[in-house]
Amino acid sequence: MSQSTTQLDEKLAALSVNDAADGDSAASGSEYAEDLDGAGAEAAADEDENDDLDPETRLLRRLPKLTVPQIKAELAKFGLSKAGNKEKCRSRLREHLRTVLNNRATEARKAAAMAAIAERIAAAEMEKQKLKAKPEPEPPKPAAEERGQVILVIDVEATCVEDGGFAYRNEIIEFPCVALDGKGNQLAEFHSYVRPTLNPTLSEYCTGLTGVTQADVDAAPTWPEVLSAFQAWLIAHDLVQPLAFTSDVEYGQLDATAALAVTNERKRVLVATDGPWDVRDFVRKSCDLHTVPAPFYLTRFLDLRKYVKRTVVPTEQQRRAPTRPGEAPLPPPATVFVGKKPYEGGNLESLLEFFGLTFEGRPHCGRDDTRNIARVVQALVRLGYVLGYNWQRVRKSNDPVAQLATGKDKSDGRPTTRGWACGDEQWVWMDLGPDGKLVAPAQNNKPRSGSAGFKKKYY
Repeated sequence: MSQSTTQLDEKLAALSVNDAADGDSAASGSEYAEDLDGAGAEAAADEDENDDLDPETRLLRRLPKLTVPQIKAELAKFGLSKAGNKEKCRSRLREHLRTVLNNRATEARKAAAMAAIAERIAAAEMEKQKLKAKPEPEPPKPAAEERGQVILVIDVEATCVEDGGFAYRNEIIEFPCVALDGKGNQLAEFHSYVRPTLNPTLSEYCTGLTGVTQADVDAAPTWPEVLSAFQAWLIAHDLVQPLAFTSDVEYGQLDATAALAVTNERKRVLVATDGPWDVRDFVRKSCDLHTVPAPFYLTRFLDLRKYVKRTVVPTEQQRRAPTRPGEAPLPPPATVFVGKKPYEGGNLESLLEFFGLTFEGRPHCGRDDTRNIARVVQALVRLGYVLGYNWQRVRKSNDPVAQLATGKDKSDGRPTTRGWACGDEQWVWMDLGPDGKLVAPAQNNKPRSGSAGFKKKYY
């Protein structure tokens, strides 16, 4: 060791003794005074008296006023190298302390996310106990049914005016749902009117069309409140597990196993509608108006009109066609009469007629429409069709100006281009096969990037 190095160590040791003796950092010499950080060091001295701070935080805030021997002593406590000059040692100690604090904060966030999920599960159990105490009349659930697909049949009603067109700012005023299992058995039924806020007074045209009265909506909860009640209903009836409603922030804190469990639970849920308008248009407008995100189950859905026209009709025609010259076509199944009248994409009554059914109830009543759509789903399941979604939201910008824009079909008349711009959202659709798998368009007429991304991302 050189003489200069020895003298420097002796000088630093002497400065440390002086500092401890009189408590005045400025009297310890110019070398130590340079280590102080003005107001920051003064604030750190005040915070040293705060017993609520953990040792690492106190040490990090005292770091600017520590001497070389003190810094090296702290490095030794953490098993860190003491090599290098004062700045290198201080930097090494600072980075270590920051790493410790960051790791501790990350673990705290993970624990908070898991605690939030546990709290949600506990709340759901309480709701289930309340249901058992006050049972509501509903169809019995299948005994010992394994957890499988849950099909949520939905048909909403919304505010409207005569000749309002797509540009009218519709608000959902009736939200019904019939829940089926993967075999078509009815599990439960939900219904709520919704109070509009942008145009709270219903037009005579709207009441005449939907049957929803002003008194119905005046006494109803708002759209965010209905969504919250519907989520509680799904959990309380054991249709969807609470973990499926994990927020994006909580999801980001989960490990791979927990994240996969959330994803698999969400895949079980399928929303089925008569056409794309309920989810793609009316749900989007109501969510944008109230600045609430659409739930995961309302970002993709099965459009039954498109599915029956493009998949079921040709499948049934092929299924019943003679396989050899002179053979008679196969008869329709005994449980469902299919194909009496070709379906070409008409209204709900035409869709029912294709399956040999007639509409029951009042047309454009949300509850009655939903129950009739559920009958179509049950007919498809009995015929052996495996259902999945054929519409998917692939982009949402949350741009308030774009949200006011009307929808625009991007197909340009070409059947293999499947984009639809709705306000600040981009949706795409693809054909769904009878086995529940998406069918890629013909290779010689490739879809646009939106539908290609849909297939790549989800299948």
